[in-house]
Amino acid sequence: MLFIDKNAPNIIHAHNVHVKKTGCRIRRRIGGQKCSDVNCEVCRVNCRTISGVPIKLREILADEQVLSMILGSEPDELYLLSTIVWQEIIPNFSAIDYEQFFKARSYKPNKRTVDDWLLVRKYEASYDLLTQIFDYEGWFQNTNNAEHYDAYCLAVNLDRNTCTYCNRLYTSTMKTRKNKKVMRPTFDHWFSKSKHPLLALSFYNLIPSCSICNTSIKGTKEYLLNTHLHPYVDIDCLEQFQYGYYYLKSTRQFDVYLSLKPNAPKAFRTCYDLKLREMYNAHHSELADLIRIKTAYSEKYIENMLKTYSAAGLSHREVYRLAFGTELEENDFYKRPLSKFKKDILAKLELLGFLQNSFT
Repeated sequence: MLFIDKNAPNIIHAHNVHVKKTGCRIRRRIGGQKCSDVNCEVCRVNCRTISGVPIKLREILADEQVLSMILGSEPDELYLLSTIVWQEIIPNFSAIDYEQFFKARSYKPNKRTVDDWLLVRKYEASYDLLTQIFDYEGWFQNTNNAEHYDAYCLAVNLDRNTCTYCNRLYTSTMKTRKNKKVMRPTFDHWFSKSKHPLLALSFYNLIPSCSICNTSIKGTKEYLLNTHLHPYVDIDCLEQFQYGYYYLKSTRQFDVYLSLKPNAPKAFRTCYDLKLREMYNAHHSELADLIRIKTAYSEKYIENMLKTYSAAGLSHREVYRLAFGTELEENDFYKRPLSKFKKDILAKLELLGFLQNSFT
């Protein structure tokens, strides 16, 4: 997992734009007033309001400060905010009952007990309403490519080129020359939107990722801040684990493993649940290339190669990128796939220090 620095200028900009424009959309949806910005593209266009929003919920979401908190608060506040809103709109809200509601809701009507029906009637209308208001699947995902602020715009503002979770695949954002949207990262909901519809559009709950990590691996698994690393919270997440490898003579194949810091249960759980070891065992060819550099070429050859690059006026970082196709600095790992993996392997091969010394 890669760390995303919430204090980086582009992340601050992305956060502010997201909270402002998404907030306008939600207030318009519940019949609220337009914002004071006459140029706001969200408030300029007509918006169909949602009928049947209870007064209490409308009051909560019409409050600009409260809505900004829901959309922009940091991860450690989001779960609590969701609970507080539920307590406001549902009398005698119980977190335990709410969990049971999802089980009751999944049963066929003729299989539900009386208690199941009571839970469904207590929570279902509000749940469906919140899902409609915080419309990720329709408005924000924007499969029709309508011209408005959406997941594509957020991806452009974040400018993350590889998956935050695995750093294996490009997640670039692109348009055609005719300005048609072509590709962007998917957004994983760190707190599952299926259980937390109020958080479906919260900035720090939208993690740019590849479709494999988002859909095939993480999916709707319940992640919590005390059990898993969060890319906006755990600044040292890259230091929590390192990639290494074995060579298995019996199968004549490499086996990639993860070496974890002692007493790092969140790192273990995160790496295990994201299946990083299994995924990186698909990259034997990249691993073999690095080992081949170590075994097939003399240190003198590598030194001469680096001096050639240096003579061209390239920095150590640029030489490293040309030689290995990845980034050297942790802050830049998101720009190219496999950057964390390759740097760890180069360190294990004792090439990292040699490359630094040769250059200087």
